[in-house]
Amino acid sequence: MRKASPAFWDRLAQEIEGDASSDLFTRGRYATDASMYQSFPAGVACPKSESDVAIVLEMAREEGLSVIARGGGTSTAGQALGEGVVLDFTKYMRGIGAIDVENARCVVEPGCTPAALAAALEPHGLFLPVEIASAQSATVGGMLGNNSSGLRALRYGSMRDRILSAMALVADGQRVHFRAIAEDETARFPGRDRLLDLLQFGEAHEKDIAREFPLRPPGTPEPPAYDLRALLSYSEDQNLARLLAGSEGTLAIAISIELKLARLPGTRALGVCRFADFGGALRVIPKIALLNPTAIELLDRTLIDIVAARRDPHAARLLQGDPEALLIVEFDEENPVDNTRLLKGLSETLAEADKGRFPLVEIIGENNRAALWQLRHNAVTRAWRMKSAAQPLSFMEDGAVPLHCLAAYGAELEALLGKHGVRSALYGSAGRGCLIVRPVLNLRHTNDRERMRALSDEMAALIVRHGGVLSGGHGIGLARSEGLERALSPGALRLFADLKAHLDPGFVLNPGKILRPPDFDDAALLRAPREAKAADAPVALTWEAEATPARALEHARRCAGHALCRTAEQRFACPSFAMTHDERDSPRGRAGTVRLALSSQLGDEALGSPALLETMALCVSCKACGSACPFGIDIPKMKVEALAAARAAGRFSRAQELYANLADYTERAARWRWFLALRDLLPGLARFTERKLGLAADRPWPRWAGRRFRAPVEAEPGPRGVVALFADTFNRSFETANLRAAQSVLEAAGYGVVAFTDGEDGALCCGRCAYDAGDIEKARAQAMRLSRAAAAYAERGVPVIGLEPNCVLMMRDEYAALGLPVADPPPVLLFEEFLARRIGDGGLSLPLRAIEATVVLHSHCHERAHGVDAHAEALLRLIPDLTITPAPPSCCGLNGLMGMTPDTLDASLAMAEQALFPAIRKAGRDALVSATGYSCRKQVQDGLGRPARHPAMLLDLALKGDAEIVG
Repeated sequence: MRKASPAFWDRLAQEIEGDASSDLFTRGRYATDASMYQSFPAGVACPKSESDVAIVLEMAREEGLSVIARGGGTSTAGQALGEGVVLDFTKYMRGIGAIDVENARCVVEPGCTPAALAAALEPHGLFLPVEIASAQSATVGGMLGNNSSGLRALRYGSMRDRILSAMALVADGQRVHFRAIAEDETARFPGRDRLLDLLQFGEAHEKDIAREFPLRPPGTPEPPAYDLRALLSYSEDQNLARLLAGSEGTLAIAISIELKLARLPGTRALGVCRFADFGGALRVIPKIALLNPTAIELLDRTLIDIVAARRDPHAARLLQGDPEALLIVEFDEENPVDNTRLLKGLSETLAEADKGRFPLVEIIGENNRAALWQLRHNAVTRAWRMKSAAQPLSFMEDGAVPLHCLAAYGAELEALLGKHGVRSALYGSAGRGCLIVRPVLNLRHTNDRERMRALSDEMAALIVRHGGVLSGGHGIGLARSEGLERALSPGALRLFADLKAHLDPGFVLNPGKILRPPDFDDAALLRAPREAKAADAPVALTWEAEATPARALEHARRCAGHALCRTAEQRFACPSFAMTHDERDSPRGRAGTVRLALSSQLGDEALGSPALLETMALCVSCKACGSACPFGIDIPKMKVEALAAARAAGRFSRAQELYANLADYTERAARWRWFLALRDLLPGLARFTERKLGLAADRPWPRWAGRRFRAPVEAEPGPRGVVALFADTFNRSFETANLRAAQSVLEAAGYGVVAFTDGEDGALCCGRCAYDAGDIEKARAQAMRLSRAAAAYAERGVPVIGLEPNCVLMMRDEYAALGLPVADPPPVLLFEEFLARRIGDGGLSLPLRAIEATVVLHSHCHERAHGVDAHAEALLRLIPDLTITPAPPSCCGLNGLMGMTPDTLDASLAMAEQALFPAIRKAGRDALVSATGYSCRKQVQDGLGRPARHPAMLLDLALKGDAEIVG
């Protein structure tokens, strides 16, 4: 690998408007994608403009470096990996330009995600009908490079059919507008001479191109890589932009892309065909294709079992009769009558094929259809990764054959897998003759690498024997470029090489893909062998039931790189990545960095290093990543592990010490509350404390409550018994009124309320503050004490109720990380959780009076992560005349020290501006605000100057009939 000098990177960072970096941690984050490969680049540049890209190309050529254009890094074949300069377009160049509604076309930058484009197009009744599983995190530029096809390609085609033109830079820096061009066209445009040169190349090789790449009949998959038929003068598709579709960034780097869109269909119809055997499903597909559906998706037994395990009510009808395979068939004719007619035809085709054993299941209603597609998506993503050293691998994964060969191909493929003793799911867009196959292998073992080589060679031969192509839409990359040499003739490969010589003779652009590839199974390129041994450094937390580096590494390895965590969907979006669009701040980037640190690939003591702490700095521990990731990657836990490693090395701040020990000194601090309040009142004092303690001057300190909360140790049982109220550190320190309100509501509900205590000196603490600061021994001691107390109350049959989600839910999650057993059922319930369940059972009611107001209700992130976020809204809806406006499911941006220190304050407030603050402003000044978490309420107070109340406060006000409440 050629390394550029530090001076090169310093000069590049100065020359471009965007970012450039070559530090080891940044390179490590871009060394992987969603494939089995790992290749450290020389460095990374995030351009902001076409000018930046041109500068990178020029300087890289001078330095002898290659340039690799990268989209979302979701490719499964290693398309965007290499040893040169990686260009990441997703940080800045992700814009959407003009949308021509009348002519159904638009222009986008290469870093734009399909999901963002879909959201922009939907109000205009348009969509890009290349709909892929990774729409939230892939990019349009990457889709163009791979010639992606997607769910509905059977009707709408691939990116080759959707590209109208592309402004691009070729290897020598020339600006070329790839588009359709007539021989007699006289208009001047960028790169016109270059395109005319390509047309002359096409004319000179017309016979060779026609012979090597003949026009394929309908139902036959199109070949990957370079679409040389675009150069033929008599071709209906003589649009030179098609050359870029499938080129994987090896011919030019697209700067802006003009797309042909489609009108959103007025209606869609969906039918599910069930089969007693896998082969039966494949045999009927050619007949179903004659009905001209938009999609035919296949699910095999592996995916059916995943669907069944989720116990989704939408799946019940599909699984009746225990089918071995499913076909999901969709029609989208404009006339609903036509869709009904086609569903009838589908039913008849199915009845003829399986003698009526499994009647067609019609999916009625748009919500049900969307739920079914989501079921399929969830099953597919779950099949991408396993909790074992052996993993489903993408090498010869998406071969496609003509439909009339599909059944025979599928049978031989199953036999081939059986011959090698390998299991794999088989699914995909079978209506295009494409089967996704990912054999489960452990590449840390030499014999499995040998099996992968044999499987790849034999699968490629099988595909070619059936007249198929090596990729039906996932591209070629490192995994399949070597196979092209077997799938194509020497003449075809020469044509590819001649085309490459016209545009990139020096192999500057993404070398090793399509032409001159390395061996696809080169151990030096494989990720798994380099992860075989964990670092010797100890870990502080329990991972997979053991507190060992090996177990921690196993958890980090679960990240397959598919980047579902880079989603913009608010409920699952990582707030820090949504703010910065920096790979460093994405859950995938963080997990990958920890994986490299734990496998000693980032140097000694990398886990607690300043660079790794910087990687975790903006993680607000919201746990959205765990919800988005089908494999449950736990980034907040990784952050704590890094903080613990830093603490063990003596790297911890005064702010961390203050936070870790909050439960210990809060009683004493309350006695000094007036003095402490001066910090935010006297000029200069806040700046002084920032310098001394590391807490941001512009973030007000919490105000200690003067009136302490003291529940009795013993109480007379109410009509419904006794409950214990857990006074957590936050509420007992800063908002004791919440505890008094909760006591009042619980008593009104028929319970006697006692203190949750173990009789020892000092209040009980869950250990949250110490845990989040990386003081694991202290957190463990506090957690063990609380667990013993909770168990004692459980033995007496006394429910324990808590207010703070951050504390209560820690007992259901982080206690396992501390090596403690997690009780089931939970020993402590949230206040809203406890009451909502009992009211829902019909045995409890509250005498609530009307509150004529609107309240914006914000649920704590951890409640959403644990699926208990609906309870607060259910309770508040019991208050007459109170209008509930749920805030968007997003993070407030404040948790622990994230948002309390100078280096995180601005980011914290920016996270709140993503959704929460705008929702509160939209509701108006008269609206109330309610939030279940202390940090959420503080963020609203600090950022908007608006009081935010715990739901217990509103319920208590409704009990008392307080008529006037100030928003």
